[in-house]
Amino acid sequence: MTSRLPSVLALALCLAPLALAEKVDERQAIALLAHRSELPLKADTQMPEHAMARIHFWVDRDGMVEAVEQVCGERAVFDEIVDAILDWEFRPRPAGPFVTDLSFERTGRRIVLSLELPEAARHRASDCSQ
Repeated sequence: MTSRLPSVLALALCLAPLALAEKVDERQAIALLAHRSELPLKADTQMPEHAMARIHFWVDRDGMVEAVEQVCGERAVFDEIVDAILDWEFRPRPAGPFVTDLSFERTGRRIVLSLELPEAARHRASDCSQ
């Protein structure tokens, strides 16, 4: 029987710096964006025309997205955008790595950051309901 302890320990050591990451708000995170890929939307998607997902992710000290998880919202929206988010790059921060939540909304044939929507069209930060 082989032990999984070495692989678990190696993973923990890799993620340790991210556990100490500073939490930044959505506006700060967007201001740090240096490059972002287009958010893909498959033509044959079965998700509702209006859907939302709130996503939590970790950015390392070099500005690269290390991990992404869904906080709430439509799973289909999360599945459509996670690969693109992993390609995003942020400006490096002297303060080190950070974590943030961002909300995305599908409106018709587009997926956009909620903070880019007009104020009247945005969901509250804590609201992932339809």
